[in-house]
Amino acid sequence: GNDKGDNTLMNKQSVIVKKESKLIADLQGILQKGRTHAEEALKSITAQTYWFVGQRICKEDLDVTNIAAIGDQLGIERTILSRAIKFYQTWPDACPACSKEHTEHILTWSHFKELMVLPNKKEREFYRKQAVDKKWTKNVLAEKIRNDIYNVAQESQQNAPAKKRKAVALKPLSSSCFTYAAG
Repeated sequence: GNDKGDNTLMNKQSVIVKKESKLIADLQGILQKGRTHAEEALKSITAQTYWFVGQRICKEDLDVTNIAAIGDQLGIERTILSRAIKFYQTWPDACPACSKEHTEHILTWSHFKELMVLPNKKEREFYRKQAVDKKWTKNVLAEKIRNDIYNVAQESQQNAPAKKRKAVALKPLSSSCFTYAAG
């Protein structure tokens, strides 16, 4: 009988398989965490880049025709440049995507596109802070804005009934740097 030797070999192989399984699981976790951080960094850098693009264009005080031509030369759609300008105009003092205030949840360019259309600065800041603190996706943020939770919260503090928000389309004015107005 070599049964004892066979059992020892099987036990060693079992230990090796368990260690390999743990190693594989650990490595998968490390790789996934790295991918997630890389994706978040890319999203943050994209938003930062668009803010700086908007800032640079606004420094030139260009008209719509020049902006369209610049977009063509850069291979960037005019709507992206228009949004970059609006992004800068909405937060002219500092890039909100550059804030290190909440690094555990980074707002994306898509979040800021939702926030930019809000005309009220306090309301915009309320939603931005909520999105960061509560780790809202862009879709959740859009839903909260549609449901007007800002005014619901404000009115509930004053014990007044809430009103539903009516969507208003924004149209670019013909002035430089695409100042938007409700139409």
